[in-house]
Amino acid sequence: GDRLAIATDQNVVMIYDPRIATPLEFPARHAYRALAFSPDGKRLFLGSDTWEIVVHHLETKHQETLHGHMGTVLGLAVSSDGKRLFSSSIDNTVRVWNLADGSSIPLRGHTGLVSSFVLGDPDTLFTSSYDGTARVWDLTTHASRPLVGQEDRVLLAQPIDGGQRILVVDRAHQVAEYADTLPYDETLLRSWLASATNLTK
Repeated sequence: GDRLAIATDQNVVMIYDPRIATPLEFPARHAYRALAFSPDGKRLFLGSDTWEIVVHHLETKHQETLHGHMGTVLGLAVSSDGKRLFSSSIDNTVRVWNLADGSSIPLRGHTGLVSSFVLGDPDTLFTSSYDGTARVWDLTTHASRPLVGQEDRVLLAQPIDGGQRILVVDRAHQVAEYADTLPYDETLLRSWLASATNLTK
């Protein structure tokens, strides 16, 4: 997008828009660790250190609060269609939020905080964790498979080559590549899930 949102340590959120000479700002109730705009630019999502996510409607100034995490919210991202919100936390989970009704589903499998996540296609999520692993999630079944072998905290898991391979980087600057063998056909996927080991649902 063409706007930038910043949460200051004085609990003020500032929004910079090149079409407006003076930045917009509003007081924040808490310290925020993650910010994300909706694709239409009408909502700003703010992840706080009080475990909640605030939905700020930029046109009406109305705010809603999403509850579910049990720790500071570290990352936020909105799906391209604006229907789902993804959030990561020090509670070792990623939550998938239905923005139509505010409900959420936790993705559990990591044993350390989730340091980052990347949305893939179709319906795939890549997560990185301080537990030394990355995970590939199927968002239709909420099942995952781990990518192991790193010797330190994993900071990034990113699909490359059109999703054919997955790049994983840890804090020790080790870089690994994994072939993405997760099938996308429903029948093949169910067969893979049934036979896979070390799988978390």
